[in-house]
Amino acid sequence: MLLFLSLLLSFIVSLVVTKALISLPPRFQLVDRPNARSSHKNPTLRGGGLAIVVSVLCGALLLALSGIVSWKLSGLLVLGGLPIAAVGLMDDIRSRSTSLRLTVQLFVSGITACLLRAEIATYFGIAPIAALLLATLFLCWMINLFNFMDGIDGIAGVQALSVALLGAFLCHQRTLPEQTWLFLAIGGAAAGFLIFNWQPARIFMGDVGSGFLGFALGLLILWVPEYSGRHFLDAGLILMAVFVADTAYTLIRRVLRGERVHQAHRTHAYQKATQRGLSHAKVAAFVLRINVLWLGPLAFASGHLINPWLALALAYVPLFLTAKYLKAGTES
Repeated sequence: MLLFLSLLLSFIVSLVVTKALISLPPRFQLVDRPNARSSHKNPTLRGGGLAIVVSVLCGALLLALSGIVSWKLSGLLVLGGLPIAAVGLMDDIRSRSTSLRLTVQLFVSGITACLLRAEIATYFGIAPIAALLLATLFLCWMINLFNFMDGIDGIAGVQALSVALLGAFLCHQRTLPEQTWLFLAIGGAAAGFLIFNWQPARIFMGDVGSGFLGFALGLLILWVPEYSGRHFLDAGLILMAVFVADTAYTLIRRVLRGERVHQAHRTHAYQKATQRGLSHAKVAAFVLRINVLWLGPLAFASGHLINPWLALALAYVPLFLTAKYLKAGTES
């Protein structure tokens, strides 16, 4: 019952804040005007991810105050998530340089990784410096991952909702209560926002929401509770497979073609699918089905029914082949 109430409260806060952002006077609204690289045709409000940030951070603080989640984990989420959300909001208001955003992302990821490296190094049996570098790169990758994939109505919200709720279920099964509660907070926040972001979207998430979600989910995937003897890394990587495979395949193809990877484009696999005539809603719904019907069961089986490496291969290989079929990373 308490888990359901946590989910419901996060949903309500996100719903109310998103509605308030939509109702702001025009002079305070942030408007995304379509260009040649956009997947939408009409000017649409952006920055709606601020509702997700407010909902999740309030939930994290309440959970820490109640003693359900440790102050270390909640503190990492709040103190790391705030600057990521802030630089994202600044970019939503007025486009900022790539170097500024990357500097903030690397700084936050590095500090967070420093505070996590001992547990990661001890549990996985790797050198502390290796744990630091891998965790930093992973968090920075996750922050940008959601930004790259938030290009059509509903897709980032659906990914956050399904990964968070499946993550909560799997963490509960693995006796990881802290991640269970925070995943529920993220899932509720994503659901409240998604109501207004489903096609046709009334508001976009913006960098403020996409970057924050990437950091928050990355943190929960990396988190290894002290003395628990359990982790969520394999399951988390499986649940994120749609976004990771699409972005990785597209990025590799663009690098091989000699393109500037930091420039905006419309060559991700999900964008190619919409260019072939599928609606935003159908593509987002397809992502949801993959997560629930394929990746979720694989993540559940990983580690105790099948080998984690086999589970990862079964998750990623079909998605890479799908990206290749859709000609992701090319303009053709």
